Amino acid sequence: MPSTYTSLHYHLIFATKNREPSIGASWRGELHSYLGGVVKGLDALPQGIGGVRITSIFWYP
Repeated sequence: MPSTYTSLHYHLIFATKNREPSIGASWRGELHSYLGGVVKGLDALPQGIGGVRITSIFWYP
């Protein structure tokens, strides 16, 4: 019996104004952790969060 599996994948990119490097290395890890918590709070599964620009890849099962 055939079945259909659907999942939604999202790729979000956040950038600072004029793409200036204003996200300091000293707190970049905390920002990535926070974004991961936000994604988990939406009952989604983070696949990757990081980079100088904030890149988030997550999906809903």
